[in-house]
Amino acid sequence: MVNYKIPLIVLLCLPLKSLIGQNLSANAVDFAVSTLNKASFSGFKDKNAPLNVPTDDTTRQSTLFSTSSESNAPEICNNNVDDDGDGLIDCADPKCNCTGTIFPCDDNMYMLRVNPADGNQTLIERLTIIAGVPTHTTLFTFNLRLNGMAYYKGFLYVMDNGGTTLYRIDATGALVTLGTVANLPTPNVQWSGATIDPNGNYYVIEGTQFQNYRLYRIPLYPGGTYTATQVIGSGANNAIPFANNSGDIVMDEVGTLYAFIQANGTLANTSGLHTVDIATGAITKVGSESFIRTSLGSLFASADGKLYGYGVIDEPGLDQKYFYEVNKTTGVLTQIGGTGTSVGRSDGCSCPLRVTVSRTTTASCIKAGGTFCWDFSIKNTSGNIVPNAEFRDTLDSRFSYTFNVSTVQSTLRGIYGNSLQVTLSSFGGGTNNVVQVTNMNLPLSVSNFSLCGAALGNATFATNEIIYEQAFLKNLPALIGGLEGSDNPNTLGTDNDATPLTTAPVVRATNTSPYCVGQTIQLNATATVTTFAWTGPSAFTSGTQNPTRASATLAMAGKYYVTATNTSNCTNIDSTVVVVSSPPTVNVTGATTVCTGGTAILNATVSGISGTLQWQLSTDGGTNWSNITNATTNTLTTNVLTTNTTYRVLLTSYCGVSTSNTQLITVVGDPSVNITANTSAVCTGGGVTFNATSSNGTGSCTIQWQSSPDGTTWTGISGATGTTFTTASLNSAIRYRAQITCTGSGCCN
Repeated sequence: MVNYKIPLIVLLCLPLKSLIGQNLSANAVDFAVSTLNKASFSGFKDKNAPLNVPTDDTTRQSTLFSTSSESNAPEICNNNVDDDGDGLIDCADPKCNCTGTIFPCDDNMYMLRVNPADGNQTLIERLTIIAGVPTHTTLFTFNLRLNGMAYYKGFLYVMDNGGTTLYRIDATGALVTLGTVANLPTPNVQWSGATIDPNGNYYVIEGTQFQNYRLYRIPLYPGGTYTATQVIGSGANNAIPFANNSGDIVMDEVGTLYAFIQANGTLANTSGLHTVDIATGAITKVGSESFIRTSLGSLFASADGKLYGYGVIDEPGLDQKYFYEVNKTTGVLTQIGGTGTSVGRSDGCSCPLRVTVSRTTTASCIKAGGTFCWDFSIKNTSGNIVPNAEFRDTLDSRFSYTFNVSTVQSTLRGIYGNSLQVTLSSFGGGTNNVVQVTNMNLPLSVSNFSLCGAALGNATFATNEIIYEQAFLKNLPALIGGLEGSDNPNTLGTDNDATPLTTAPVVRATNTSPYCVGQTIQLNATATVTTFAWTGPSAFTSGTQNPTRASATLAMAGKYYVTATNTSNCTNIDSTVVVVSSPPTVNVTGATTVCTGGTAILNATVSGISGTLQWQLSTDGGTNWSNITNATTNTLTTNVLTTNTTYRVLLTSYCGVSTSNTQLITVVGDPSVNITANTSAVCTGGGVTFNATSSNGTGSCTIQWQSSPDGTTWTGISGATGTTFTTASLNSAIRYRAQITCTGSGCCN
């Protein structure tokens, strides 16, 4: 805390805890959650990592609730002493059965600030930081100049900023004078900041002596009288060797003591975030971040390992008015909000030593039928094993747990004790979407397990829908809130998970196939997303939503994939098949001649892709063409022909129009035949030889010789079908003729 005016307190409050005092029924609490976590206990890990919480051999290790060292003595509830030795003083002890007098150890943080309207008053405020947004509310106003505020077991502890008096504040606003602390320096001491370790040691540091910032440890237990012991450092008067005022000090959830050293107008490498070794008094700078004019009067350590501050960076004055998140690795400050009014003095505190539960997932994008796992981590830094806790998680009805209860129960008993019970049930129209784990003994460590599950195959989701879920622990000791939700909940309903489940985008890939060689391929993707990534044959890639490929080749045919990514970095993939073909060919065959008045049959044979046929004719040798009505099939029967006519067929496909070869049909006259004889008269018993000469006609033509005794009745002569015919021996006069028959269309005999 920087000592310029008066301290301020901010409390970070998690609305989840605000439900505790509302007398919710078990069902109301259990089922206020309707979100998603899918689980099939596909993995369970117990790290049981011991916490790096410092211990003090000279101080009894105390806890947040009753210990084995508790005596049978009664607890006197108003004497500022731990009478029964359970580590809990006055109303913090459940034996006192006080109502509304303690501050639960939860996500609320507290801050004291000098009253901007009256420098002799101190404001005690509650600070909540939800989803990175701070909100502060004034709780109490005291007509004292206070500083050095720290939280421990239900109470806020503060010092008289100009003296050696120690006070305790409860949740009703009562300011209890605990007494004068022996062995503190006097007079005119101003305190800069304070914190309390898990053993109940209150640490307070001076804020007025340049390069002489002495740190003192004051045991709060068993209470009644208080004596300070200086933490020996390497500075003057055994002070901590800070180059400037430390602003505030805070101990985080693993026992590391942090201090933020201010800068007063000159760039100082000695400014910024530092750690302090309580055993040696040595300091170590965190990162390389340095400042010109900076003051953080308040530091807050959260149970999830984050560090926050209140103050100002590089402004003309050192009046404090902004909230920051402080990076514990680099020392960088990121502003997250402010108080509007500025003050010259503040101090902050929080309670990071408690039970927390967090959830993350490595498969945060879901779709119908998809599977995923939640990873849960329960951290207990409260100082004791927490008995008989209950874990519950309720999934959105579109999801279902899939684990074997017996298998999971056996696994969890190895971590949380043999009395543990696992139950699956259904809620809100879902099936096996509620898991309840009872009789859990939470170890004083970090324990981890995974719950896996799947979305129903017929589940539907809104575009880019984000699904939050909150699990919670209940039956916790009242001092640590009784109920603890996962992550940083606003309510027991929709919550901001560390990694919420986001629905995978619905993407549809299409193209305008089929294409002909040389045409342009058009790919299309439909989805409400921010990025698209296409891949395809012949090393095709594109980052546009609707890309094209010019001059298509046969090698470009095949399956194209598009990956759509939404604002939550969820992806989904769809594909579309592109067809590329060479242009088709068409060939016309059939009759080439007909007799006058005949018709012809033509056939069109298509090679390659199909299409629509259209027959055409030309009567001027192929110069001008006209469509033949209703001539759209592979076979064409021409109309009656009287003149030479040329035919062709057009094939229309996605490759355009392909034209066949032409077929000329020549029109000829009907067939005729003329015969001659080698003589016109023969003697009895002689013979005659005839020759037949044909003309015109088309197709296959045959000759049949005939004879008639009277020129009226004609009879075909068997075997006489050649162009030359010799009669048998003649004994009487007889007539002969030749008949020609052609198979061509329209040909007469």
